[in-house]
Amino acid sequence: MAYKHVKVGALVENAVLKRRERNCVYLWLPSFKRCGVLLKANAYGRDAPKKWASHFPENTAVKCRIIDFDLFLNAPMISTRNSVLESQFLTLEDVKVGAKISVVVKKFLPRGVSVRLGGSIRGVIPYLHLSDVPIKNPQERFKLKSKIHAMVLGINHEKGELQLSAKKSLMSSSFPILGSANMLQSWKEVEVKNKASRQSTPESFFVTAYVIQSGEKGVLVCGMNNVRGWIPRSQTVMDGMQTSEAVFTKGVTLQLRVLKRLQVSPQRGQKPSTQFLLSQILDPGDARPVSKLNTSAVELGELYFCRVGEVKVLGLQVNLLMTAESKNVFASAFLPYTHLSDSISIVNLARLSRDSCFRPNSILSLTEDGNTPTRVVVINTSGKEGIVVSAKPALLEAAQTSDDSARAGFLRKAEQLQVGTQWVGWVAHYMDYGMFVEFPGGFRGLVPTRYLCDRRAPEGTDWSSLLPPGTSVEAKMVEMNDSRLLLSLRMADTFSSAEEQYVRCAVARVEQYLKECRWICKHVKHLNNLSHFTIGQLVKFHVDGLTEEVVTGWVALPPSAKSEAQRVPAAALLLNTDGVECPLGSIREAVVTLPNPDAGKLEVALLP
Repeated sequence: MAYKHVKVGALVENAVLKRRERNCVYLWLPSFKRCGVLLKANAYGRDAPKKWASHFPENTAVKCRIIDFDLFLNAPMISTRNSVLESQFLTLEDVKVGAKISVVVKKFLPRGVSVRLGGSIRGVIPYLHLSDVPIKNPQERFKLKSKIHAMVLGINHEKGELQLSAKKSLMSSSFPILGSANMLQSWKEVEVKNKASRQSTPESFFVTAYVIQSGEKGVLVCGMNNVRGWIPRSQTVMDGMQTSEAVFTKGVTLQLRVLKRLQVSPQRGQKPSTQFLLSQILDPGDARPVSKLNTSAVELGELYFCRVGEVKVLGLQVNLLMTAESKNVFASAFLPYTHLSDSISIVNLARLSRDSCFRPNSILSLTEDGNTPTRVVVINTSGKEGIVVSAKPALLEAAQTSDDSARAGFLRKAEQLQVGTQWVGWVAHYMDYGMFVEFPGGFRGLVPTRYLCDRRAPEGTDWSSLLPPGTSVEAKMVEMNDSRLLLSLRMADTFSSAEEQYVRCAVARVEQYLKECRWICKHVKHLNNLSHFTIGQLVKFHVDGLTEEVVTGWVALPPSAKSEAQRVPAAALLLNTDGVECPLGSIREAVVTLPNPDAGKLEVALLP
């Protein structure tokens, strides 16, 4: 066949006119000893003159490039356009994995953005790879025919398209990408060097990859050419209270250390397989937070005071004390940030502002004045972190509740797990079929979707946003067998008298949340102004904006407060305006309903 002797993309410097046709021109290609077909679109584009074939010069060498092969005509298709002659990429064979290219947006597909390279090469950028941060509306961020700088992660020859990523963390990574040719070659050299030197501490090798799946046992990552790596849970920076689904979101980029290369079974064929064992702990000398003293001296459910030892990324290393004034350390423990409060919003703010909220060598206090020590309760003694404690008010209250009380208790041993018993725990993670709840001691149970609420929830309800991982819950045991524990969160199961139990608990939780709000506002710099206001305080609300749901504005700090910023952002829901007209620039009497640290503003209700 003639096409076997023709290479698409080849340049011909001395093509000459052979003959003219109505719709095309035949040029003789001396190097291939055959004619090439030149169409109007490949000669002039849209600006072709009338009777363009007659304008084509005779006996003149023409520079052209082969762009395709027509099997029907049994002849190569050529182009004389400068953009094609100068183009670096004409076919998939011209593109190398790892190349950084500029592509043009063509359309938006369900799986990502369809792009073009050089006008003919197709590619797809998945929505998760458009940016390091998820983009809610890609159509608004990227317009049709706009250019995107991307990197080639792989080439799908079956579909004839490029697999691309526009993540800056991948494109500008100082470490090689997992699966790249440079990475594979460098890893072989490191392996040979480590075997030759036989050092006790082999040379570390680092790569960059992105998360494609996470589970209880670990995290699966991917790089170029669909090369995958596995991070066991023990090699992550998660604490025992966190779930991989909450820490490692799909698409996030990680810098990792290669532990070893795994043997791939030849029976898998072309199916993707895990080729590398990886670690998120870049420095092998970094140790996990573990108990310094014997954990057998501590039991589940015991209450202690604690002194902050070290402020870490995932939590606080604390020293347990029998009394707040004691100088004798009973044991060392780890307090995850997720167990500072029953409120996830307070937890997130405290973690982000941990350096200003917690001082080493100080007694832990989560109160506004800082003079009232906060107690903690032991929730785990056998985990990888050693002794783990919690400051969740719900767990503290349950630990002090007697066993014969009708309220939810604190689970201390497996023998207490009986159908009909009710325990305080926290949301661990979600699956398609329900929610897992974790209890002290590492016990876990499943809450099927039908047991999450008394009435059937609307289809598509996002339970992970209503009850995020880490949220404190009271769960009742409804079924128990050798393989699983089934729980219920329905009020009909967990409360025998809503008026006596639920309302009282809800009021107590709200009161505790308001105390924690005052504590966080006092310790976080940009929320300091909110600490000068209390619920029920009368203020002057200055209107400066209006939307379909809320009236925005500001209030002035009380005269006694000393602060550089004299204005505090505020907002009033339309439901709390009571029909009061709010023209821009007006001043209205209002009452503070909530200092909202999440939004960084006061919530007020306008007075009639």
